[in-house]
Amino acid sequence: MSAAALRDIYGSHRANVGKAEFYDSFVHPAPNTHNARDKALHARKRRVLSHGFSDGAVRSMERFLIGNIDLFCANIAPANDSAPSHPASDNTKGWSEPRCMTDWCSYLAMDILGDLCFGKAFNMLEREDNRYALDLVTAATKRHLLVRNLSTYPIIFCPADQRLCS
Repeated sequence: MSAAALRDIYGSHRANVGKAEFYDSFVHPAPNTHNARDKALHARKRRVLSHGFSDGAVRSMERFLIGNIDLFCANIAPANDSAPSHPASDNTKGWSEPRCMTDWCSYLAMDILGDLCFGKAFNMLEREDNRYALDLVTAATKRHLLVRNLSTYPIIFCPADQRLCS
């Protein structure tokens, strides 16, 4: 995708569209850029955030990206000093142990987000102890979808006994 296409898609502040009412379900305790339905409020919040996406700000983030990408590459293809001199004679035929790239790309994304959003990586690329957080993100996404559906389709919710209808 080109820079011009990104501007055309995301840069227009004169779009004749509005966010649906279900975004009101996510306003707690205050609206953010994701759920603000009022165009003036949303524009004000975008202006504040725009400073973080200036050319200089993005360039200043490069070291975090490169550092995490280097660590990612080192972990998915570790140097093996004990590799046989004739890799083809080995059962692996010179290949490293298989890895689930979905997981490793998620660890990379979370470490980058940790660095950029919180000033500290979650160290998912290096250690397993924080990797449970990916399941929390998945659970939050499911909750988000459920809340959206309950606010959009209230007929599936039984307020009398506070359970989903079966």
